[in-house]
Amino acid sequence: LHENKLPVNQLDGDFQAYEIVLPHEHEWEVAARWPKEYTYPWGVEFDVHKANTSEGDIGQTTAVGIYPSGKNSALELYDLSGGVSEWCQNKYNYPKDDSVDESGDRRVLRGGSWFGLAKFARAAVRLYDGPDFRSGTIGFRVVVRRPPS
Repeated sequence: LHENKLPVNQLDGDFQAYEIVLPHEHEWEVAARWPKEYTYPWGVEFDVHKANTSEGDIGQTTAVGIYPSGKNSALELYDLSGGVSEWCQNKYNYPKDDSVDESGDRRVLRGGSWFGLAKFARAAVRLYDGPDFRSGTIGFRVVVRRPPS
């Protein structure tokens, strides 16, 4: 973004002031529950046709958007539940601490994955792992934060 390699036509103000970061888990949860304190991004009840979890028997990751009926329509966000668990910036044992450091402290994972059960894909579920852990069940989503106006 700051090297002019991404489109900036939709950004207001000085795009040099924008940040690209992992979401804090509170941001992630608000996005997954919006606008009515939903259990899942699409509503209250789990539906195997709205997220890639173990109940669907696919057994691997799928392309983003393959479950369009499972998106959070209010925010136009796809695959917040299922697919891969998503890294969050903050620490699991110290949720207010979202500093980037070399402590090795466990970080929060949200959203559940293709390997996990539906209960782990609920918006309120907090999982964790060490920042050096790698798996085909974990990925990330980035947030573009604009500067305060």
